[in-house]
Amino acid sequence: MTIFSDNRKFAPWGLFGGGSGASSKYILNPDGEAVEQPSKITLKLASDSVISYRTPGGGGYGPALEREVDKVLADVIDAKVTAERARQVYGVVIDVEKREVDLEATKKLRAELGKSE
Repeated sequence: MTIFSDNRKFAPWGLFGGGSGASSKYILNPDGEAVEQPSKITLKLASDSVISYRTPGGGGYGPALEREVDKVLADVIDAKVTAERARQVYGVVIDVEKREVDLEATKKLRAELGKSE
């Protein structure tokens, strides 16, 4: 197998205050010894080997704390973002069972997170 991967050292950048995306990764046997591979390599694989390729994520557009809460909720419902990530990154508190945003808790959390920046 030959790997020629980009966006390893420098993750895709965000625009207008958006955060960087995730870097790409190739992981040999992720459920076993989980050996991360370099961005440029040719290697021989055993017949039972597994390669996990994690593509780089795109950078964000605009400050995460300013993203519309209904769009964050839609991302959680569509399984693009976890409820925990919505809380940590976007400052949006979501009741997953009810599939709705807790607006009061979100307002309070965003105020707290905004102070720490």
